[in-house]
Amino acid sequence: MLPLRDLVVPMVWVYAEEVYRFMPSYNWDRLSEVFPNVWTASAYKGAEGPTAMVPNVQTRLTNNLNWLDLMATEESKFNRGLMDKESSSSGFEGLVITGWSRYDHFAVLAELLPASLPSLATNLMSVKYGFFNASWQAELYKGLSCADNSRLYDDWLDLESDPTLHEKMSWCFFPGSPIFKMIHNLLSVKAEVEEYLKKYTESEGWLTEFNFKHNFSSPMRVNEGLDEHSRMTYLVTSLIKQAHQALVEIYDDYTVNEWIEQKIYPLYKGLNEFKLRAESLKSRNTWPKRPFPVLKSVQDMIGQAVPSSVKKSTTSKSFYSSQKSLEHEPVTIRPKRLVQAPDYYRHPPGSF
Repeated sequence: MLPLRDLVVPMVWVYAEEVYRFMPSYNWDRLSEVFPNVWTASAYKGAEGPTAMVPNVQTRLTNNLNWLDLMATEESKFNRGLMDKESSSSGFEGLVITGWSRYDHFAVLAELLPASLPSLATNLMSVKYGFFNASWQAELYKGLSCADNSRLYDDWLDLESDPTLHEKMSWCFFPGSPIFKMIHNLLSVKAEVEEYLKKYTESEGWLTEFNFKHNFSSPMRVNEGLDEHSRMTYLVTSLIKQAHQALVEIYDDYTVNEWIEQKIYPLYKGLNEFKLRAESLKSRNTWPKRPFPVLKSVQDMIGQAVPSSVKKSTTSKSFYSSQKSLEHEPVTIRPKRLVQAPDYYRHPPGSF
């Protein structure tokens, strides 16, 4: 690295909570032997996963505070490095608090800046003072335009129970706060819709993939599964309107549409497909006898070309005759349908 010492100033970036795990002490020994100065970098957003919608303030804060501890510990190494005789000052230049919006050019959007301002403010204040406690809470709440007449802001942040600060910042009105609050609503609706679909496609026994595959279910049970569908669809379409109204105040149409397509539209699409498949199960009024034909891919996986129970050589005549009658049992095959879902993420219902 010696040829680089007069050409670059290194920047060491670690966004994980355990900074020393990714940049152990011996690495600082090597850097300090060559470079008199080093920048460090943390993250206030863009580090919770490529599809995250809001940063976890608790993990971001831990990352930044651990950087401060490491810098205080490793600072002295640079004062005795090879280059300190040629430099009037040596050590850490500072900490850059980064915030990615995409992991790379091909990735989807991660956390947006407006949804991450509470995290940015909390981490900036913690780095500024070198600690995280209630001594500077009034400055934080004022900076985020939180309601000063609410008892909600008499107490300090509880990141254990509210790691995204959605509850604490519900009465704050910083620029972009409607996006921050909309995402809180989205997380709630998303959990409810996913629980609904999982309940009827996995936990209950009448709208599973097996039922759809064999076009076989109880119409009464199917109706039970669709009872909540209209309410779920209303929650999602209302959320699309709320998201559009909040996002369009800050972002261009391309970003607004991209974000809604990625984060909300899949919920609408999943509900729509579930209803179409469920309605198709109610269209028949006759049902075949069990057992059903064995799925060929299952036969291939277990290495069974033909079910042993229907082999002529090992089956009695009476049983074989009953199997032959099953082969001629009329079975209604659901025709394929080409259905294009309405483009609700660009034009929510009621916006025309």
